[in-house]
Amino acid sequence: MNASFWIVFILIFSLPTSLVWAREDIVPGSRYTSARGAALGDAFFPLSETGADALFYQPSTIGKFRGVHFEPLNLSTSFTDGFFSMADQSFYNVVNLQNYKNTLTQNPGNWGGAGMQLVPTISMPFFAAGLLISADEAGQSTSGAINYRSRFQVIPAAGVGTSLAHGLIRVGYSLQWVNESFGVVNAVPAANNLSYTNGLYQGSGFSQNFGFTFTMPYQYLPKFDLVWRNMAQTTYTSSTALLGQASSPTAGLPPTEPNSFDLGFSMSPRIAGKSVLNWSLVYRDAFNVSGTSPLTRVALGLEINLSRTFYLRGGFGSGYPSAGVGFRGKSTEFNAAWYGQELGTGFQQSQLRKWMVQFIVQAF
Repeated sequence: MNASFWIVFILIFSLPTSLVWAREDIVPGSRYTSARGAALGDAFFPLSETGADALFYQPSTIGKFRGVHFEPLNLSTSFTDGFFSMADQSFYNVVNLQNYKNTLTQNPGNWGGAGMQLVPTISMPFFAAGLLISADEAGQSTSGAINYRSRFQVIPAAGVGTSLAHGLIRVGYSLQWVNESFGVVNAVPAANNLSYTNGLYQGSGFSQNFGFTFTMPYQYLPKFDLVWRNMAQTTYTSSTALLGQASSPTAGLPPTEPNSFDLGFSMSPRIAGKSVLNWSLVYRDAFNVSGTSPLTRVALGLEINLSRTFYLRGGFGSGYPSAGVGFRGKSTEFNAAWYGQELGTGFQQSQLRKWMVQFIVQAF
């Protein structure tokens, strides 16, 4: 990967005033992955709260913002299970495929990978805006050859939303300018000069997303949610004004992304005092544009919220279990998640298991 891309992350993180990767499985969904959402098995958008959640998971969340909130730092880092199992003295080479190939060839079949994600946002009544910057890289050795998958994104996003009927109904819209390079490249001879940036799709396009939430005025606040993703499809052009990671974008333009619908239901019964049990059921890609089984597209999440300070989470999504914890202070938040992604074309066909940690700072 181009070293300058990682230098951007280091410089931003080192700023005294400041305070990844996109979920990439076979079912369409949010381009941004929160550790909370990953821990809940991606049964998350009915529970979304922040500006980043609103822009990428559920636009109707904008309709419930009551003040101005600025998050200058929303930083995530992720690692595959294989990264830890084959870690050696050269573990830091995981972001450079040429230097990491020896570790991969000594551990055939294991996916070693890492990623970062940065999402500063600002949100207020009726409006939210933010910028998603993410990088995701992983490699694997099989039969003396190297397989690798990578995705780089720069996505400015903005959205509007409002509430109706005394807050019982919320609607929202978000527009994302998607600039990305990605690809899955298989069976490259290990003797080659390897790079995560070779052989990628590359381009930019606009993604329009609509969200709707209906909260029933009953105990435990049952909610019905809908998200319409890529409303007019997302068609890519060769413009790469914000991103030029692909050193050899031989795969051409990214394929057109069809629109899809996600349906969700959630409830939040109170346990005791300020503690709440949040649970949600989501049916992703309701009309099955991904051509996958219902078991791959159904997701279930459960979160124990103890006085809005400590969180225990568990879920089932993409055919695999997930879990996580969270801690929330007055202006900071820490979340960790363990989850799986489906890389194949069927239910529980090819799992990539990941660990994610996320740190969020809210300035006001």
